[in-house]
Amino acid sequence: MIENIFYKRSFLSVDDFSRKEVELIYQIAKKMPGKDPMHPQTDFLKGKVVSLAFFEPSTRTRMSFEIAQKYLGGGVVNVGDLNSTSIKKGESLDDTLRIMGGYTNSIIIRTTDENLCYNARELLPDIPIINAGNGSDEHPTQALLDLWTIKNKVGSLDNLTVGIIGDLKYGRTTHSLAKMLNKFENNTIYLFSPKGLEMPEKYKSSNCIVKRLSDLSEVVSELDVLYATRIQKERISNGEDYSYRIDKEMMNLAKEDMILMHPLPRIDEIPISIDLDKRAAYFEQARGGLVIRQALLYSLLRKRIIL
Repeated sequence: MIENIFYKRSFLSVDDFSRKEVELIYQIAKKMPGKDPMHPQTDFLKGKVVSLAFFEPSTRTRMSFEIAQKYLGGGVVNVGDLNSTSIKKGESLDDTLRIMGGYTNSIIIRTTDENLCYNARELLPDIPIINAGNGSDEHPTQALLDLWTIKNKVGSLDNLTVGIIGDLKYGRTTHSLAKMLNKFENNTIYLFSPKGLEMPEKYKSSNCIVKRLSDLSEVVSELDVLYATRIQKERISNGEDYSYRIDKEMMNLAKEDMILMHPLPRIDEIPISIDLDKRAAYFEQARGGLVIRQALLYSLLRKRIIL
């Protein structure tokens, strides 16, 4: 057992963890049970209860956090829609958060409000607040599992050439991915998006070479990773169709060892036929969310950890 540098810290942004701390989370992840039937539920977090305050729809993030906590022997309270809380009666959101913090050991928040997670940390400085997606800003736990997937499939997080395609303006997973890649060395990022959905400057990496191109086919043969995302139609009000597709012709231009990733859900940007391609890594990527979120919960909720 060693002293835990993560204990009671919040994780609201990729900026909250250094490269060394990200690598430490990955070491811890190797000790986690995952969904291994030969390594069943542990008691690592026995007596610890977390609140799942998901005020936006979610499948993978909500389920993997809930299952991760249960596999570690802890408890979960699903807060549900805001309309099912006393906010419907007129209670302030701040008071609701204070109540959650008084009952549970951590709050995991998914919200349309980019500031809510940060407000919660100010209100509740003694318990970990985890950002499970704050509007169109960040999704830091997704970036942790994305780089975990890259590390396992490619073998390194340095000297990568990565293409990121889709809605880069509102796609919070792409923001956190670009910032996470910035923690590592000599990476090149190519950005591809429909006009009007370009990535905001604040998310672009200063430690990487970042280039915006209009034609993916120009560089797809150079890529180690192609990271596709859906168009965030729920955040776009102009009604314009920004759809795109990664088809077999595009995949034929890519290297045999490139990996194709997607945070899911996909809509029609990756046809089902691509699932049979050995380079399609998005379902393996999603499965990695379970062990990474186990490692994160374990790290934030225990005074001492096993390595």
